[in-house]
Amino acid sequence: MHPPRHSAPFRPRNLILWLALALLPLSLSAQPREVWERYKIAVITGQGESPAAKAIEAGARAQSPELEKEYNLALTVDNLSAVDNTPKGCRDALHRAFLDGYNAVLLNIATSSEVADEIDFLTRHGIPVVTVGSDIGTARLAAVMTDEEASGRLAAETFIENLRYVRDNLGLIAGSAEDPVSRQRLAGAQAVLQTVADLHVQGPFHTPETFSATYQKIEEVTAADYGRNLRGWLVLGNWPLLGGRPFPWKPGDKTVVAMDAEPHIIPFIASGQVQSVIAEDYFSMGKLGLSLLIDKINNQKEPEQAVYFVEPVVITRKNLKQFQSDWTQWMK
Repeated sequence: MHPPRHSAPFRPRNLILWLALALLPLSLSAQPREVWERYKIAVITGQGESPAAKAIEAGARAQSPELEKEYNLALTVDNLSAVDNTPKGCRDALHRAFLDGYNAVLLNIATSSEVADEIDFLTRHGIPVVTVGSDIGTARLAAVMTDEEASGRLAAETFIENLRYVRDNLGLIAGSAEDPVSRQRLAGAQAVLQTVADLHVQGPFHTPETFSATYQKIEEVTAADYGRNLRGWLVLGNWPLLGGRPFPWKPGDKTVVAMDAEPHIIPFIASGQVQSVIAEDYFSMGKLGLSLLIDKINNQKEPEQAVYFVEPVVITRKNLKQFQSDWTQWMK
């Protein structure tokens, strides 16, 4: 027979040791993340609460946690945009960024003449500015934008892919002949369309870049097309979609490709009146813009190039649900 086993005598010291070992993982996980630097980033836009401005801000905020983790930072991203969307309001917002101690600025504005002095002032005082959506020159650190000529080529290529027959006729709405963005898009689109020998193009029709002007032109040309030979429209903007008014034909009767996709294009694609819309990727622009700013102020790293191009996205029925979901989040 085996002698009876005797358990080790209970010692309070053993219990304390076991409790300490059991609680060790909890104490380690509860430790706060180490922060080496804290930065405040101002997002300023001349478009206020526009969809593009909201997407840029959302992109910057989405990129913030990744940069915080990578460089042990604490980042604050604030929208300082003026409510009135005037040049003075934008200048005041840039002044506020300086006075309130912001470390860098992500700026979305159409022209530099309105804020050139303010950008130069911020740069001289060690506050870098990255412009998003356009290159306004001046002393900005870098520009993040769309290659408009390449975007025009993509729109034309997408249109051709949607055509039933390459012998079809199309109308081309090109916006204002004075607008440099429209001119670049037109150059890109024409370079592609000219490669299709049997494709007849009516236009380009230059109009004011408004809903009423572009929609009226489409109505006029369509009404004059007695033989119904016009098979579709390539629109180098979103102007005829801005009013929410359906086109004067049944969904699917004509191929329509437009540009500058924002939430208002959703019903046009869902109904089949528009097959595709080219979307500038403002969300990715905001992410890249913030990364460039952090590289500068935290890592003392200059941008490798002055202008960064972000590729646009083609929106169709296939990815419309994701497009709608993304914008729902960005517009909050």
